[in-house]
Amino acid sequence: MASLVPSFEYDIFISYRQNDNLDGWVTDFVTNLQKELRGTLKERLSVYFDTNPCDGLLENHNVDESLEGRLKCIILIPVISKTYCDIKSFAWNNEFIAFRNMASNDHVGLNIKLSDKNVTSRILPVQIHEISASDQSLFEKENGSPLRAISFIFKSPGVNRPLLASDNRSENLGKTVYRDQINKTANAIGQIITSVQLKTAGGLIAESHAHAPVLKSNPDATAPERFKKNLSRKTIIAILTLVVFLLVYFYYRKNLAHPQEEGKISIAVLPFENRSSNQDDEFFADGLTDEIIEHLSILGELHVINRQSIQDYRGNDLSYKKIASELNVSNILTGSVRRSGDLIKISATLIECATNKYIWGETFQRTGKDLMAVQSDIAKNIGSVLNIKINNIEEKKLDQVHTLNSNSYDYYLKGRTLYYRYDNKSNDEAVQQFRKAIELDPHYALAWAGLGDAYSQMHSRFGREVAWIDSSIKAGKIAVSLDPSLSEGYKALANAYTYSHKYDTAFVFLQKAVELNPSNAQAIGNLGTSYFLRGNLVEALKWEKKAAGLNPKNAIPFQIVGWIYRLLGDLPKAESWLEKSLELNSTSYWDTYEMLGYCYVCQGKKQEATQLIHDLLSKVNPDSRAYETAGVMAHFAGDILNAREYFRKSIDLNSSYKDDPTTVSAIGLGKILLGEGKNVEAEVYLTHALEINLGEIRKNSQDKNIPFNISGIYAILGQHDKAFEWLSKAIQSGWIDYAQLEYGPWFAGYRNDPRLISTVKTLSRKTSEMLAKTREM
Repeated sequence: MASLVPSFEYDIFISYRQNDNLDGWVTDFVTNLQKELRGTLKERLSVYFDTNPCDGLLENHNVDESLEGRLKCIILIPVISKTYCDIKSFAWNNEFIAFRNMASNDHVGLNIKLSDKNVTSRILPVQIHEISASDQSLFEKENGSPLRAISFIFKSPGVNRPLLASDNRSENLGKTVYRDQINKTANAIGQIITSVQLKTAGGLIAESHAHAPVLKSNPDATAPERFKKNLSRKTIIAILTLVVFLLVYFYYRKNLAHPQEEGKISIAVLPFENRSSNQDDEFFADGLTDEIIEHLSILGELHVINRQSIQDYRGNDLSYKKIASELNVSNILTGSVRRSGDLIKISATLIECATNKYIWGETFQRTGKDLMAVQSDIAKNIGSVLNIKINNIEEKKLDQVHTLNSNSYDYYLKGRTLYYRYDNKSNDEAVQQFRKAIELDPHYALAWAGLGDAYSQMHSRFGREVAWIDSSIKAGKIAVSLDPSLSEGYKALANAYTYSHKYDTAFVFLQKAVELNPSNAQAIGNLGTSYFLRGNLVEALKWEKKAAGLNPKNAIPFQIVGWIYRLLGDLPKAESWLEKSLELNSTSYWDTYEMLGYCYVCQGKKQEATQLIHDLLSKVNPDSRAYETAGVMAHFAGDILNAREYFRKSIDLNSSYKDDPTTVSAIGLGKILLGEGKNVEAEVYLTHALEINLGEIRKNSQDKNIPFNISGIYAILGQHDKAFEWLSKAIQSGWIDYAQLEYGPWFAGYRNDPRLISTVKTLSRKTSEMLAKTREM
């Protein structure tokens, strides 16, 4: 199991002299410490403990190659005994001294500042003997600080030995109790790990300063970004200090945004009408609508419906009462935009839905230079009319102007509008617009966040080169480094890490995004998805339903809720949520069709599943992802011939097939070809898929589907033991989709295998328990 913190191999390394474990004391200490850690920390830590009975590695082992990876850990625990502090010993030289040197020079540093402002070392000694003055002096000299060890010493007249669990406190001169000392050790570890996680998260942001971008004069939207330095050292230090402070502050806030309170004042902003003769100004009107929504969402006492939910009402003649009923809001803001040269006229009107009365209206005339403040003026006016208190922090956010370049602002608004269309061509155009905005104002954080969002879709949504994910991460880092208070920046960065399967890192940034703006509906929905990807389906369901409340017309929260119910085994409820998602959007999301197809097959509705494939290919852009989804659904439904052709088309259209860890087309095609007796061709596809997935394991991917994919490949190849070995690893990582075992084609030949039957029962019981918890919410 890898470290909780990316770039480390282990969380804890136990260093000791082998003679101190002749009676098993160190082994027992490690066992008891691991138990205590599981009861103290939410996430399981990885511990390296050498069980070799010899003192150090064998003579024919290369010390550097064998130990360097293992020593790449967060914490070293040296067991200080009568013999440990010995400059001739292996443990002293190749573990204690080597770790000290390595930690002193890595990106975290040897000494860590804790949340209580105290500083501690990543070397956490435990002491089992009182040692001589010369040994203590040697340790303190090399450690660079006094020996402050957690004591596991039993001392009485003439006795100096390790403390045991069976020892009586009253008989020990130190009055220590073994269990209490284990607990102290676990608590100290927890403090260090948390502080390192925060520092590392801050470092991820600060790293971007070393590679801050300068756009080429002729940007190429068909290839990933390349970046150069452009920020000074002083700027880096100043921003990094602020970022780390914010990370610590947000991490220790007790409560994240809670679901909407009953009776909270609510509002929907309908799409502003473009009254200019130039149809290109439609983008400006839409972008301005989005900006007003963003500014209103800053007001903590106001519940704001997200932009995706208001698009259906463009040009719609429905009454305001009808719209209010559908969106469950008490107020509606409507307006128009007219541009004439450099002069822009913006009219806004607020309607109280219960009475259908106009309770506020105003027309703003702005030139390009002072346009950027109009959203703030509108938000403040609405806050005043609705008697909403605006605190100092909200006031500061409302007054913040993200760019002083009106043309850059124009490009940004157009980019956002194009991005929200969620199709391949529009996304490419959005990239161009964001890059033009950045070219005019390289410090425009919102434009960098938009660029990061658009880049992240290139691979994940549209099947383009994997390298776009790296570009997305870099753009997101720059956004939050330029503006550490920008919710959209943290959300964009989190998206990129999610798509690169770094779920824990993404989770930290999503928490920041929601904390900075509790009404950021996309961040709220993504936080629900983050809980989902990390295996906490109960919490995921709560956040996704909150997102659905903010986005009653947005298909994604409905899709994820349906997905969760499918995994939990409530297929009728899953089906209803997924069908609602398709009702809201049937042209953008191939994964909704896939989840609904699974529901149909698992309920014996194969004809409905087959029809769903035709709907998918007729309504969604038939790219690599869409054809793969059609292949998976056809394979699930037993339509082998069509599944084979869909998988082939998916592979042909996948420009990153050779190194794409998210595709399963090669596995499905390999299974079908093997069944047709085309063994060589099948082996080519299956071997390639195996290599890609094993490579993801080596990269410490947190995608739970990766070990399951490996298990499926071995199952197809008839390597039963390896198949169940990797299936066990998948389950240990949190994989629970037992419908894949019961109904999927990969394990079709194992239906009567007692191991598979037992696994399905275990997972079914586990998901039933989670489903019961969701009903208690």
